[in-house]
Amino acid sequence: MYKTVSIVGAGLAGCEAALQLAKKGFRVTLYDAKPKVLLSTYSFPSFAELVCNNSLAPNSSDTALGLLVSELKVMGSELIAAAELCRIDDDKYFAVDKKKFSKTISQKLMESGVTIINETITTMPEDEIVILASGPLTNEVLIKDVSKKYGVNGYHFADASSVIVDITSVDLNNSNISRITDDLFAVNIPQEVFSVFCRMLKDFSAHSTSHGSKEIEFEKCLSLERLAVKGDAVLSETRFHHPYQEGNCLLLRRENGLEKGYIMVGCMTTLCYSDQRSAFSILPGFNKVKILKYGRMHRNTFFNSPEILDCFYKVRNDNLYIIGQLSGTDGYAPAIAGGLVAALRIIKGEGIRPFPRETMIGGLAYYISNKEVIDYQPMCASFSLLKGSKTLDYYENSMKALKEYKKTL
Repeated sequence: MYKTVSIVGAGLAGCEAALQLAKKGFRVTLYDAKPKVLLSTYSFPSFAELVCNNSLAPNSSDTALGLLVSELKVMGSELIAAAELCRIDDDKYFAVDKKKFSKTISQKLMESGVTIINETITTMPEDEIVILASGPLTNEVLIKDVSKKYGVNGYHFADASSVIVDITSVDLNNSNISRITDDLFAVNIPQEVFSVFCRMLKDFSAHSTSHGSKEIEFEKCLSLERLAVKGDAVLSETRFHHPYQEGNCLLLRRENGLEKGYIMVGCMTTLCYSDQRSAFSILPGFNKVKILKYGRMHRNTFFNSPEILDCFYKVRNDNLYIIGQLSGTDGYAPAIAGGLVAALRIIKGEGIRPFPRETMIGGLAYYISNKEVIDYQPMCASFSLLKGSKTLDYYENSMKALKEYKKTL
């Protein structure tokens, strides 16, 4: 068995793999540009930073992401265990204090004996086993190096991060704003206000020059203004429908348990700052809102993974693993799942069985390795990935399959 592993990238996927491997006695070297290089997308010098929002999944296992998190708990995910210690008060979503979570993971890495090298990697390390988990902002030189070596296509698309506001500048006494918990507020947007809001987004988008070109359109990563152009109903259904109330609803969730910043959930935009202020200020209670962090566009990158990866995120006939966003999984929990699967394959060796496709972990692993996929695009957790009839109890079948699977490990 190999005992030395190099991991490029200390995001969620890379950190999960590093902690799993270190726990089993592997010598792990983790490369990351932080804190020497802190790109505009990031806020903290620490690792495993949640960039776009602070929710890992709905709390309910009846949802695809909720089921995935339940599976990760069963499989002993290090990051999910850490997230449990950093939760904030939200009865519907598994949301965490982002700064505390990042610091907790960084501390666990140091305590586990992982060697951390702070530098930007442009060529693959020449080590026994390498895990590439460098995420959506991977150095372009490194992308070309991997593409050329393995003959795999790499793609880019643009992703937008949500606006964060100062909660003390929001009129929480407005009749349209409900306190769900101390960490979460729901803002009801009357239809007449929502119609004006959509029209403003369309008008601003028409003269905006801030959009980045996109080769691939991925619905979950479209900005508010792009969705508004598709139609008011599309914007409403995609970003402003939540279980807390009927109609158009905006959620304000605490961005950091110790600070006054609250994320406008789903409000990802690339409009110029003045247009963002104008559009959001018409929402109920937002006429004097102070924006702490504006929405911005950043690049996402992924490989056409079915060309080269197997169901363990491993390049076929090679000792390179590609996990996280680069593999084409989208979202926090799917990234953690990729790190867990790759680490288990390294720990257990060639004899390990693939994760059962009745599980979300197995469904994602099958998707990234399925050679029959024609138009490969990023995939989050989805019940469509699971094997079996739609009439079956997904949670019950998943837990049963995982119980049997763990007996083989």
